[in-house]
Amino acid sequence: RGLRSSAGMAPGAPGMEDDALAGNRLFLLGQESIKVPFKFQSFDAEPESAATESSQGMGDSGLHLRARTVAVHFVNTEDGSSAGVLHVSVRPRAMIVSRTFRFQAPAHDFFKARLPPPPGWPTRDANGDPCMAVRASDPAVAAGVAEHSASVRASASAAAAGTSASAGFGVGAEEITLRYKCGGPPDGPASTSFYVCVYADRFLGTLAAVWRVFVHAVPRVDISALVGQTMHTSIVVPGGSATRRIAAFSSHPDELQVAPDRLVLPSGALTEVQLAFRPLVPGRLDTMVHLVDLERRELVHSRLVSTDARAPTVSKTFEVDLCLGVRAHKKITYTNPYPRARAFYLRCTHPLLLHFRPDRLDLPANGSRPMGLTFEPAEAWVAVTRGGGGAAEVLVFINDEEDATEECFRIRVIAANSHSA
Repeated sequence: RGLRSSAGMAPGAPGMEDDALAGNRLFLLGQESIKVPFKFQSFDAEPESAATESSQGMGDSGLHLRARTVAVHFVNTEDGSSAGVLHVSVRPRAMIVSRTFRFQAPAHDFFKARLPPPPGWPTRDANGDPCMAVRASDPAVAAGVAEHSASVRASASAAAAGTSASAGFGVGAEEITLRYKCGGPPDGPASTSFYVCVYADRFLGTLAAVWRVFVHAVPRVDISALVGQTMHTSIVVPGGSATRRIAAFSSHPDELQVAPDRLVLPSGALTEVQLAFRPLVPGRLDTMVHLVDLERRELVHSRLVSTDARAPTVSKTFEVDLCLGVRAHKKITYTNPYPRARAFYLRCTHPLLLHFRPDRLDLPANGSRPMGLTFEPAEAWVAVTRGGGGAAEVLVFINDEEDATEECFRIRVIAANSHSA
């Protein structure tokens, strides 16, 4: 019944299939004939070597595409005699990949991903039940369909309120989940690929999309710091068979800097690269560091930096009202608490919206000096408040010569709707 519905065929008579079918057994009366449907489905994909050859223009000639013949035997259950043999010729066709994903995950760790379903396909049937199904070509990949986190929260809120949230579910209420245990040198390959088949029904009758997923296992380094201050660490990069001129790139250069960003990687030697992590917001973030050959334009080395930023301790809180089209200038007096002269550096979490004058305070022993703050007009803070018109918060850090936070101020920025102060 499910296959008929997914294939768009008219449903059979009620109760007929239950009376005539029992597993792989078929009950027939004398001189009765019936059409027996066949379904061939294989999740065997081409191996990595064949995939490389196909990408290089070798064509589709793998074992997974080789024609084969499947024999179907009809056996009389009373005496075990053969009632007929049917040979089914199977000629598989190559998968038509609608989308390709590339992920980088820590080596020897679990790769987890949540992807949106293919557009244009409903994720729930007329009764509000999930109808999608997922299969992966690699048996080591756990693929499934789960509710979107926002849908889960909406369902929990509706349950707490005593209402039903099923009416809000529709396209996008589900997500495709993938889980895979990454290997990595020397125990396993540095990268792997597999196919993901997304079906529009739970009987795997209607193929909605085929995805190809690449997972690259890279070494990981962990680093933790307080928001506003810098934490330093280093990584060791092995050299290859030849000397290379390397450029270093960070996926989040505003928080993670690589020094030096241009270097020479000697062959057969180890090179130390410095990392400086200065977070702007608290939370966890995975940052990629790539080393690229400047001459050949190819990737030489990758490193996944798992960062953990902790919120600082706020000593004082201020409030500033901003007007449209007008910059605001404020002053905050800071006192050197040490019995000797010190230099302090001023930084903030929104350097494009808040400027210091000067950005360095040279204070004598127990001396005081006002630090000037210039705020951009109110309309520039709309992105920080996400258009809600509420108050935005910016943290001001007073750091020492080693970039350690001496004190942290919180400033609540209130954007006015008119030119009134």
